[in-house]
Amino acid sequence: MCENAATTERAAPRIADVVAALAPEGISRWLAGCAVDALNHRDSYEPHCRQVLLDWCGVVLAGRSELPSAPGLGTAFRDAAAAHVLDYDDVNNDLPGHASATVVAAALAVARSTGAPLSVVWEGVLAGTEVASRAGLLCGAAQYERGWHPTATIGALASSVAAGVVYGFDEDDLASVIALASLQSSGALVTFGSIGKSWQTGCAARDGVHAAEAVVAGYRADVDYLGRDGGVLDLMADWRRCEAPPGLSAPAPRIGQTVYKQYATCFATHAAARCAEELVSSGIRADDVETITVTLGPQFSRIVTHRAPSTSLQAKFSVSTVVAMSLAGRAPRAVENLSPERLADPALRRLERAVALDEDPSLHGAAARVSVRLAGEETFVAQREEPAPMPVAEAWPVLREKFSALVVPVLGPSGAEELARVVETAPGAEDAKRVTELLDDPREPQSGRSPKFSSTHIPTGKA
Repeated sequence: MCENAATTERAAPRIADVVAALAPEGISRWLAGCAVDALNHRDSYEPHCRQVLLDWCGVVLAGRSELPSAPGLGTAFRDAAAAHVLDYDDVNNDLPGHASATVVAAALAVARSTGAPLSVVWEGVLAGTEVASRAGLLCGAAQYERGWHPTATIGALASSVAAGVVYGFDEDDLASVIALASLQSSGALVTFGSIGKSWQTGCAARDGVHAAEAVVAGYRADVDYLGRDGGVLDLMADWRRCEAPPGLSAPAPRIGQTVYKQYATCFATHAAARCAEELVSSGIRADDVETITVTLGPQFSRIVTHRAPSTSLQAKFSVSTVVAMSLAGRAPRAVENLSPERLADPALRRLERAVALDEDPSLHGAAARVSVRLAGEETFVAQREEPAPMPVAEAWPVLREKFSALVVPVLGPSGAEELARVVETAPGAEDAKRVTELLDDPREPQSGRSPKFSSTHIPTGKA
């Protein structure tokens, strides 16, 4: 949460004070420097970049069939929207939001036209993620509270850097592309639970690539449109008076803060889902459940409140549905568990109706507590902190299992195996073309088809 430093009990520094020291030449220039600093660690963080790419490829291939084909919007738009439509893409809590959806889409879009090798794509991913993290730490929480969607607003900046690095930009070019991309920055929380959420994510990636193309053509920004007084950030939120988070001045890179989703739902529901699965493991039977209380922290409690959702997109933002599914042994680890047919199951609806929602300021971030009272008056409670990043070695088997579940139905076993091999083990000098060829599956939906998901949105209480 963004707190006004003047009203907090401890004398914590304001973001404005920290930024004055970190960014004497302006925020666009500072973010460009952060990207360059991250690139100095490219070799050490190659495994992180490979993991981000593997997870991203899985959600893109699984998500693309959920959207109409619109080739005129470009591959950056297409892939970023597909990466985000299932809400199964990774999370970066610095943001707070989803960095890879836009960043990888932009890097690969430029690699398609330049023939860049995989190593350069990884550099774009590393630098773009760094900018997403730093900009998120700077103003993401304040934007979120104002009703903006940082995945999209900050995603435009991050994707412009990812594209710029693949083009070979130096620090001056990166400062220009960030400033230019900031003028396209947009995206609102009111889209949560609707197709608009992935739409604005696709737009962010597309706009970032366009900004990079403009710099290639000779455009230069001689003004820090992003961070100057009265600039884009000031228009979006009162971020300067917020308390400075510790990570703002932490050493680069921040890609290690990536959290890979294990449920195809809003991240704010994940700790609650884990609590419910834990209670089931302890012996609770769904048929014996009488009442359920789900308690969340204030940051996310108002965005996952949809009751009795009828579409998959709505269900992703319904913590009552996610907990009910998990208690019934059908946690949304499998995308198909969110189908409208399964959502209409009477047993699931009964559990949903038994859920009461509560808020507890002592729960930080996406932490949750689930209390279940059985018919015999016995009560069981589980509490979880928000999911944290996994060490690289622990993440590989989890990511491979998720990737296979998402990609085998699309590319078949051999295609999925080949894509995983290229992403995981191909040398950096290898052309990225094989990755993009496998992503451009011939079974892509035809232009003009209707998407599977309704455009109905849910109230967020934010915008």
